[in-house]
Amino acid sequence: MNKNKLCYLTTLICLCLTGNLYAQEDYIIIASDTSVLYGVKLIESNPLNNASYIQVEDDNGQIKKYTPYEILEYAFHYGKAYRSFDIDVNGKSQRFFFQRFFSAQFYLYYLRTRRDINKYYFTTADSLPLIAIPKAKKEYVPFLQSLTINCSQSTVNAQYVKLKKNNLKRFFRGFLSCSESSLPRIRIGITSGLSLTKFSPKVPDVFVGTPNYIFGAPDYNYSPDIFLGLVLDVPIAMSNYSLNTQILIKRSKSFVAFSKSSVDYDLSTSNTWLNIPLLLRYTYYPVKVKPFFEMGFIYARSLENNIELFKYSYDRGDVYIDFDDTPAISDNQVGLSVGGGAVLKYDSKYSLFGEIRYGALYSKKQRSGKLNVNEIFLTVGIFY
Repeated sequence: MNKNKLCYLTTLICLCLTGNLYAQEDYIIIASDTSVLYGVKLIESNPLNNASYIQVEDDNGQIKKYTPYEILEYAFHYGKAYRSFDIDVNGKSQRFFFQRFFSAQFYLYYLRTRRDINKYYFTTADSLPLIAIPKAKKEYVPFLQSLTINCSQSTVNAQYVKLKKNNLKRFFRGFLSCSESSLPRIRIGITSGLSLTKFSPKVPDVFVGTPNYIFGAPDYNYSPDIFLGLVLDVPIAMSNYSLNTQILIKRSKSFVAFSKSSVDYDLSTSNTWLNIPLLLRYTYYPVKVKPFFEMGFIYARSLENNIELFKYSYDRGDVYIDFDDTPAISDNQVGLSVGGGAVLKYDSKYSLFGEIRYGALYSKKQRSGKLNVNEIFLTVGIFY
């Protein structure tokens, strides 16, 4: 490598390092000559003040305010940036600092002029005038659809956008990549599937000395049941997180034969459950098949709680049969649930989903002689 090339490479590396350093510093752009001052100390205020002026602290600790007529642009080292524009306010031109919260092939800006007024603007270049995004949904939906007409999924997503920062950022990010992923939005669906139910005491010894101590003796197995229900999924702040709740109705039956202390037992149960899980769900959106993971609480109410316990005791060849119908399960139970699954986009309106989820329900009083309930749900459904 000759000397000239080595010098050029060294200069290039220095420029890159310097650029990275500046990118991590506060800066301002002077309006009169567009010169850039890096390394200044900016003092951030609330959104209302940020739109009207920016405060700069000098090396002596003196603070000076600059207006949008003096500063063309300013930005903090952590990325928040503002640029000055003129807009018409009641027939009069006024200049404000607009927060730039998205920039790529186009630019999105935000302005707060009063505590109850938030406005959003759009432009394809900082040198061009701003175009206000209409505030009424019946106006801004067709406006956004006209901007994103070349991406079919984005035109659909425009129907579900709210005029909020995170909503608009996610919407335009999806448009730039022409993603086939739908925006997080409130979804209602129906669900059905197979549940596996198993009874169990917390520990067998807990039943000794209670009226229903015998329920701790059997080795219970999972019994299959069919369930049907509704599901509601509500996104949290336009993020990948959502609150997922379901209302499920299922009917379960079980039978177990066992022996204890030379006595034989037949235990059969028949229950109808109202099952309500409340789950925090995380969904990975950027793919067509969207996997999710969830965990949370679950409440179950027994609408029908029937039991038949037959006791067979023997004495010199004679068989004595006793019958007991004391409930083995609490009418109200609470517990924890964890699971996962995936959502498959069917078309712009409908999505299919599948889920596997485990739940553990507990009686409120563990020494009551009542059984706990373990559940496994294998679910399919459709979102609207």
